[in-house]
Amino acid sequence: MMKTLSTLLLFFIGFVAVAQESDSTKVRSKRNAFGFKENFTELISKPGIRNGLTQIFDDQVILAYGLYKNDKRVGRWRFFKQKDSVEQIFNYDLKKADYNQPINSISYVIDSLKEGDRVIKPVKIGGFRMAFKAIFQESHHYGIPYNSAGYDQFYIFTINERGDLEKVEEKLSSKNYNTNLTELNIKRFLNDEFRFIPTYVNGKPVKSKIIIKAKLTVS
Repeated sequence: MMKTLSTLLLFFIGFVAVAQESDSTKVRSKRNAFGFKENFTELISKPGIRNGLTQIFDDQVILAYGLYKNDKRVGRWRFFKQKDSVEQIFNYDLKKADYNQPINSISYVIDSLKEGDRVIKPVKIGGFRMAFKAIFQESHHYGIPYNSAGYDQFYIFTINERGDLEKVEEKLSSKNYNTNLTELNIKRFLNDEFRFIPTYVNGKPVKSKIIIKAKLTVS
């Protein structure tokens, strides 16, 4: 915890020093598409173009921080699952995760695998915390009968060989009730928070699915 807080503090102190010395940037705050607060540095000559440190918050809890250059993420970004708990460290320059916290409730579907194939599983860039809030906003459960045990909730992400998100589907299941697969509207998901590194089989990128299991309580 202290290491994480120290890193954040040093990062922020460095950012403040740079911001004070520069006449070409200013610090702004806004809500992003998913309702999270972003504190970011932008170019005065190009309003809206992020250039410098950005911090993303849910209320007062930090979700992520890292650098932008000309409105593109660069360097190592840290994404938090909970307060002081890092979910992922992603290096945008090298396009790889330096750290990715395992998720027990996640599984994968990769077609045409053969015994002996070398598989590198797909990676959700930025982890899943911010992504899930967006998904919940598009997920509606009207007319579902009450179930004291709740429902198993499955989200299926289809990722193509380029790492693009093709679709997100949802399914609810219980002992006595099941829903068909429902495709969610992903039009507004296609941004920095919904990028992936694709699955690789024997060194080649392939299409795959990521399945995450959750629990839904209906009152």
